Formats: sequence, structure tokens, C-alpha cells
Amino acid sequence: DTPFGTDTLTTATPSAPDWIATSDTAAYAVTLQVVDPITGCTAAHTDTVSAFPQPVGDLVVDGLSGCDVVATLSYTGDADSFVWNVGDPFNPDPEITTSGTLSHAYPNPLGTGYIATATVQTAIGGCTDMDGVSFEIPAIVAADMALPDTLCLGDALPLENLSTGVPLDLGTAFGSWTWTVGGDTLIGFEPVLPPTDTSTVDAGPQSNAILPVTLSIAHPESGCTDGVSANVVVLGSPAASFIATPDLLLVAPYTTNIVDLNQFPTGATAVWSVTGEGTYDSASGTVSWPDDAWGTHSVTVTLDNFGCSDSFSQDVMLVPPPPTIEFEGDTTSCAPLQAAFIPTINGVVDSLVWSFGNGTTRTVTDQVGDPIGYGYFDPGTFTVGVTAYGPGGNAVASPHTVIVLDQVNAGFSMFPAECVEVGDVVEFTPNLSYEDALYIWTFGDGTEQIVPGGNIVTHTYSEAGNAAVNLTIENALCTDSTQRTACIIEFQGGSVGVPSAFTPTFGGDGTGAQAYGDDDLRDNDVFFPQLRGNPIAYSFTVYNRWGEQIFHTADPGVGWNGHFQGKLCKQDVYVWRVAAVFLDGTSVEQAGDVTLIRR
Repeated sequence: DTPFGTDTLTTATPSAPDWIATSDTAAYAVTLQVVDPITGCTAAHTDTVSAFPQPVGDLVVDGLSGCDVVATLSYTGDADSFVWNVGDPFNPDPEITTSGTLSHAYPNPLGTGYIATATVQTAIGGCTDMDGVSFEIPAIVAADMALPDTLCLGDALPLENLSTGVPLDLGTAFGSWTWTVGGDTLIGFEPVLPPTDTSTVDAGPQSNAILPVTLSIAHPESGCTDGVSANVVVLGSPAASFIATPDLLLVAPYTTNIVDLNQFPTGATAVWSVTGEGTYDSASGTVSWPDDAWGTHSVTVTLDNFGCSDSFSQDVMLVPPPPTIEFEGDTTSCAPLQAAFIPTINGVVDSLVWSFGNGTTRTVTDQVGDPIGYGYFDPGTFTVGVTAYGPGGNAVASPHTVIVLDQVNAGFSMFPAECVEVGDVVEFTPNLSYEDALYIWTFGDGTEQIVPGGNIVTHTYSEAGNAAVNLTIENALCTDSTQRTACIIEFQGGSVGVPSAFTPTFGGDGTGAQAYGDDDLRDNDVFFPQLRGNPIAYSFTVYNRWGEQIFHTADPGVGWNGHFQGKLCKQDVYVWRVAAVFLDGTSVEQAGDVTLIRR
């Protein structure tokens, strides 16, 4: 057979004829032949057409019964591929299979039922079919909870409800959650439990126990239920206790016995700690300390049962031996004496009581080993002592004698008190006289005088200036110094002496003016007046034989070197004139001649 029957179909139009396949699956060859009626020319083309059966079937849902939310979706017809949309609002993505059956679990965390519409699209080749069905998903529940793995006896068990499927307000109203903890039943979402005790579980200081916990949930509308169970290990709380005997140790070696009263389950641990560098010996049941570990120390045991713990402590006093004490410090000095005493202590001392020999005492309770100071302001002999007090007894140090001497005073006066001239005698008088003391005078000009006792001393200064006069008085231990300033001035009046000849040199200053010194006085190569005293006004002039002024100066330290206008003057007699006014108001005016002798 051909697609058009047993005969060939001829038509004058180019449109293809209609055709219905008569077999479910077949491949047909279709040929088109065209004839040109004028020329008789022909052309032909052949192609293949595949025919597939139309898929026909229904979508059937099985398995939904009561609170069962696992559905089996089935397509009753045949097909090569299936595109499933299960109608799950929480998982809307389609699923593609080659099987005509699909299982799906419908979640329901909302706690209320809902309508699900499932569809399936089938295909064979390019032929498709689609069918759908709607069904109800009941309100289902899922029980879940979170509990600690272990719990210490005496602690309350926290209940954490992780269940889903029942709204909180609805479930609370109808009592949807039932807890069973051991032998107790509680209703509520997360009821609060009292602390666990021996009436709840069979646990104690020496044993652990298992506490079963069950959570049951029921939906008040759908009647769906679920449950979950777990076990909590209730750890027995250990009880720490012991007796340290004796708890007062009077002599070294310091060792106490431990009566162990601890109670704890198998697997728990006991850790002993001792202050004061003490050690616990589990074999002998004793605690020992070093010989110098005096004081009150604690012995502590800590029991731990996998996080459940208890501890107990007891103090033990180690009494030290009686203390010893000595001290050293100042013994003899001058008033005022700020004495310092340094104690040396062996053993344990709580306080020191010092006595300073004048009725004064002082008690020291902090930093007893530090030096202590005391001030003596009056001369005298004092006996100093100290007593140490400690838990092991008392100790008295050997006394020390402190001698406080009278202090010396080096004040003095000068006469005259005002300024004196060079060469005058100055008297220095001490204010006080000490028979056993030395008086050391320094006068500020490099001279010194040492005299016993408080006698008056005198001194003459050869140079003007402000001299620092110092008196130091020393006796066996005491020293004092005083310094004052003496005012020494030059001679107030004055006089002038002028030589009659001089011998200048060719190397002199051509200006004629030349400062001079001691060498010029000896060599006689500069002509100048010799002054005694300090003039406050001065004039020195030289003339030649015709009355011409050839040199002049107002400086007493400058003389004539025999030159005029850059040349050494000839050997001749020259006239000079000098005038001076001194500090006391006296004046001198002289004139004369001098012979210039050339070498």
C-alpha cells in the first residue's frame, strides 16, 4: 500500500494531499513527480515520513492514606518520556523520567493541610499527552528535640523542642506536646524541669545514671502523630572532703596527714593542690612543706566527673621558730642628728617595737626589715633598743648607745665692716669660742691661718678686690663653716714721680704713644710719670724746645716712646707737663724737662 492507497494520486495543483497513517509505528517513502505539460520534462523527489502512535493514558495517585504523605504517581498509558510536576509548593521544580511511575514525599511544615495538583506530560516521538489530578495533603507532624549528652546531678535538664507541623498557639491550646522524662510526664512546648535529684534518677556522689526522655506530638486537627526518644547521662556530683591532721605544725619538718573522705564515681579524677610549695603524697596520704615555709597554707582537692566538680580546702598553720634580731646604726654625731637604724631579722616577725632612749617608742608592722630613722635635736647620751614579736615568740636585740654632741657655730664679724684700703689691718672675731676646736681661717687671697680656740685674728691685704673670707670650726666630730666678703680698695689719694731721662728705641710706635709695663720701667725706653693711686682724671703732655706739642695722652697706662710724626726724635731736652685728680679729691700738677738719650 502507498500512503494514498493502492493508486497513485495525480493532481494539477502543487499542494500536497491529506494523509492519515493507518499503522501505530511505520516509516513511509513519499515521492513527488512533476511533469511539464508543454515540454513533457519531469522531475521527482522522495522523502521519508515516520508515523508514531498517540500516547493515551490517565494520571493515577496511590499511597495517600491518613497521615501518609508519600504518594505514588502512575501513568496508565505508554510513552517514551514523562515530565512530572508533582504540585509540591515547597519543591516546585519538574522532574523528567523514562518510567511511568514516580514516588514523592510531600512536606508539610505549615501545620495545616493543603491541596496539591500533580500533572504529567508524556511523549512518543513528537506525539504528546497530558493529564492531571488534585489530592489533599493532610496536616502532618515531625517530632524532634535537642538535649545535652550529659547532665550533672542537681542541675535542671533543659528541653529544646525542634518539632514541626503544629502551630504554637494551636498546639498550646490543645496540649499537642507530651514529654516523658524518666517517670515524669509533662505537657507543653518546652516545659521547665526542676533540678534533677536522687528521686528522679538513681545517681549519687559515687554513681552515674541514664535518664530516658521521650517527646510525643499529635496534631489536634488531622490527628497525625510522631515521637522521638533519647537518653541523657546524669553524672553523679562528687563530694569533696578530707581532714588534715594536725592543722597546727609547731616544728619542722612540717608534715600533716590527710584523712581522705572524697566520694566520686569511677572515671572521675581528684587533683590536689597545696600552697606554700607544699606537696601531696598519695601513697602515704600526707602533705609536706619546706622547713622555711612558715605561715598559713591551704590544702585543696578538686574532684571532676566529666565536668561535674566539687572542691574542698583546709588551712594548715606552720608555726616558725622564735625570731632573732640585731641592728646597727649611727652611734656618735652632732646635733641635730638624723639617725638611721638597720635591723637584721631571722625568722618570722609580725612587728618591731623601737625605743630611742628619750622616752619615745615606735611600733612597726609593715616592712619591718626596712631601716628606721629618728631625729635627735638635743645633745645627750641615748640607749636605743628594739624588740621583735612573731608567731614563734619574741626577741630583744642588744642595745646601742647614741651620743649626740653639741653642734659648733662658725659665725664671725669683721672690723672695720666697711671697705678698707690696701695695706690696712682687718680684724676677724669668732662669735663663739670652743676650747676643744680648731679655727681654720682662709682670707680669700691664698693665705690661711689655723688657731686653737676663739681668738681674734688680723690680716693685711696687698691687693684690692672682694676677698671671700671663710671660717671653719672643727671639733672631734662636728664641723661648721661661714663665709663673708671683705671689701679691699686701692689707696684713695695719690702722687706723681717723673724721671729726668729715658733711652727710646728705634723700633717704637711711630705715633709716640705706647702702653708700658714692668719691662719698660726697668729698660727705661718709654717716658711716663710714675703714679701712686688711681686718678679719676689725668693729662700728660710733652713739648719740644720751641713749645710745639709733640705728645699727649689722658690714659695713665700710656707713655711717650720718643717718636713724633713717625720718626724718632733727636737727642735733646724736652719739656713735660702732668696733671691728675685722685679718688679723695686731691690733685697734682707738675712740669719739668726730660733728656732724650739716643742709643
